[in-house]
Amino acid sequence: MNRKNLLFVLAALVVMVISGCRSTFPPPPIGVSLIPTPPASLEVGLTTSLSATVTGDKQNAGVNWTVTCGSANCGSFSPAHTASGANTTYTAPTTPPTGGTVTITAASTASTNGANATATITITPVASASSLSGQYAFYVSGYDSTGSLYVAAGSVTLDGMGNVTAGEEDFNDSSLAAPSVADTLTGTYTVGNDGRGSMMLAAASAGVPDPNVGVGGTQTLSFAVVNNNHALIEEFDANFTSAGSLDLQTTTAATAITGGYSFYFGGSVGSDAFVAAGVMTADGAGNFTSTADVDTDSGGSVSFGNSFTGTLAGPTLDASGRGVLTYGGETFAIYVIGSEVFRIVDIDSTVFAVVGSAFGQGAGAGSFSQASLTGSFVFNNQGFGIFGFNEQVGLLTTDGAGTISAGIIDYNQGGFIPPTPPAPDTVTGGTYAMASNGYGSAIGTVTGNSAITTFGVYMTDPALNLSDPNNTTSGAGSALFVELDSEALGHGILVSQAATSATAGNNAINLDGDVIVGPVDVVGHVSSNGSSAFSGLADANELFVPSQLSSVPLAGTFTADTTNAGRYTGTLSLNGAVAPYGLVFYQANGGLALHILEDPLNIGIGVIEQQQ
Repeated sequence: MNRKNLLFVLAALVVMVISGCRSTFPPPPIGVSLIPTPPASLEVGLTTSLSATVTGDKQNAGVNWTVTCGSANCGSFSPAHTASGANTTYTAPTTPPTGGTVTITAASTASTNGANATATITITPVASASSLSGQYAFYVSGYDSTGSLYVAAGSVTLDGMGNVTAGEEDFNDSSLAAPSVADTLTGTYTVGNDGRGSMMLAAASAGVPDPNVGVGGTQTLSFAVVNNNHALIEEFDANFTSAGSLDLQTTTAATAITGGYSFYFGGSVGSDAFVAAGVMTADGAGNFTSTADVDTDSGGSVSFGNSFTGTLAGPTLDASGRGVLTYGGETFAIYVIGSEVFRIVDIDSTVFAVVGSAFGQGAGAGSFSQASLTGSFVFNNQGFGIFGFNEQVGLLTTDGAGTISAGIIDYNQGGFIPPTPPAPDTVTGGTYAMASNGYGSAIGTVTGNSAITTFGVYMTDPALNLSDPNNTTSGAGSALFVELDSEALGHGILVSQAATSATAGNNAINLDGDVIVGPVDVVGHVSSNGSSAFSGLADANELFVPSQLSSVPLAGTFTADTTNAGRYTGTLSLNGAVAPYGLVFYQANGGLALHILEDPLNIGIGVIEQQQ
């Protein structure tokens, strides 16, 4: 063999050896990593988007997702298999599992040696008994089993462990001979993982159960916690149904009640529906003055620009933050929530059965103008008209100089709704006026309903949230908004529209209305995907069936109105109803939406508030 051929053979042998060696090297290992890192905690029922990246997988087989925990229900994935880098949605269980955590696993589909990545997520409840601790004022308005209107306001002290250690309540039923004044309250309460709860209150007068309150002196409230300071409530027993609010009391000092206030109260005077609203000034010594700035509507008889004076007895407040206010010839109990908010209920006559609120004007007092209302505002109104219940939600845009440049409205007046659903009626030719003390008015023409024309507008502190008075981070920029027409009246709020996108996540919801079976109140919890649907559980009191429906399914669908930002139309189904109700809601801000049943046979109005 010559030298050249020898070199060729040696080179071939080297190549064969190297190739053989390479064939024995293992392939690079498959790796899995969770990118981005999953959240450390997640509330019950909520969803989060997760993804996993797989390296070293020549088959590109993707990821299998699983979850384990100490309970049977650990949540779910959709989809349970994804490509590398693709997203899956994890939905937390509706109840925290044993141990409080779940372990999610993203495993390589192609791996033969169990390549995976894991993460632990703590599942937290929306609320618990400890969420409600302190002294809370409440109010409700609704109906008794005879169909008569009743109202109540009071205060309860909650220990954070399920006990109502003290309380006081004033209760006024238009069917009774006299109101129940300053009943004492004790009792218990529970709070579920989704924030829904129940409170049992024993109402007593001079140590004896008050037979006029609840069932034999035991009053049952259902509620949905929004945050530690605020809950939506309803009375939930066989004798009464109603809707209202529970709010933390942060002061009980009478001297804090000073400066300008806007107020309303509504209910009935005899057989007539009634609403009054206006502006008053408190001097901090118990004296209240309204000078030509109170409006009233009693059964369609409207009176503008009345003057009244009042005094707070003492002036002192008791340990419940309760005081007695004589104003406009009537006597009221008030329950102070804070220096700028107190609830009001009539206590001297069942003929005059009304409840309401007063809200401070803060730094704006004395310096309001038309410019105080500039931009877009969501509003609601609830009351009565010639067709029965009168419910409204809508959106107004103002120019800051007295013109309502655009407006839409959805309403339900005894089954009479806008003529071309799902489109709203429009508001045209609208104007408004505003005095420096916050006493104002608004008028306009509703295209499909000539009965809706005139409103009172009463300015409040620009930093105040009227739905959740202790909330200082959202919902500011509001006014009281009261309908004052001869054929319809009502009271509500006007809220600066700070957001138009429906809020995803956990929400408290209520509904106050009248369906085919009679008065119905609903309070509950729903989880929303923020784009098309929500679902959850609620307590519904169908008083005239009679039936108290506990923890029944509540579900809705919705679609954004592409013409009117922040308006959504859809359906609401309660307890699996075959024919769901028509639903419209307006998003006011990230924490609040105002909704209405726009249904010829079913009437109702309420709020959707994000749970925090």
